[in-house]
Amino acid sequence: GWPVSIIEETPQWTPEFALRFARELERFGVYWLEEPLNRGRFEALAELRRSTSIRIAGGELNSSWLEFDRMLELGSLDVYQPDAVLIDGSYQGGISASAWIAGEIARRNAAGGDKADPKSHLRFSPHTWTTGLGFVTNLHLVGLVPEQERHLLEFPNEGPWNPNSWGRYLRQRFWPDSSGKIRIPEEPGLGVDIDWDVVARFGKRVYHGTPATVGYKVLMDRG
Repeated sequence: GWPVSIIEETPQWTPEFALRFARELERFGVYWLEEPLNRGRFEALAELRRSTSIRIAGGELNSSWLEFDRMLELGSLDVYQPDAVLIDGSYQGGISASAWIAGEIARRNAAGGDKADPKSHLRFSPHTWTTGLGFVTNLHLVGLVPEQERHLLEFPNEGPWNPNSWGRYLRQRFWPDSSGKIRIPEEPGLGVDIDWDVVARFGKRVYHGTPATVGYKVLMDRG
């Protein structure tokens, strides 16, 4: 239900259609339904979540701590997927916001979460689909969660968009091992080294945001 209108015009789902879709999924044991409604429809997402046994996931493009605070208050999602690159306008702000989300989820689970009930046990599952540094940043944030509580991490490996492309300028590679796990680096900083020869050869700016262009995009997305 998430419209990727950058690529093509796509219809947005209504709450009624999303509920019908979710209920059809229930009999197949689908693990989660991701971004069924616009990311700003917090109340509608909460109502959808209460009306289906399917986990509702989202948050990859929600852009502030306040939005996640509101979603947690309303119970909008079962699986929270913040991307530290896209929250609060900077890596520093995004890391702080994502760390707070992980901590708040842990606090809420400890206060009343029942692991046997998927609807009462929230999950922190960062979304990451930007660059190698973005992936490693979100990978480190998974490390804030105790190992036995760690969950799925979205791994960009679709067609040409794989670690050999989005991570080409990193000397390290982050392919999962035979069990599907990825090691969290323990070296200083983010634990990666940049290959500046690759950056010099291929690096370029692909988007230049100005107050006018960003304002236009927000207006078209949110109204």
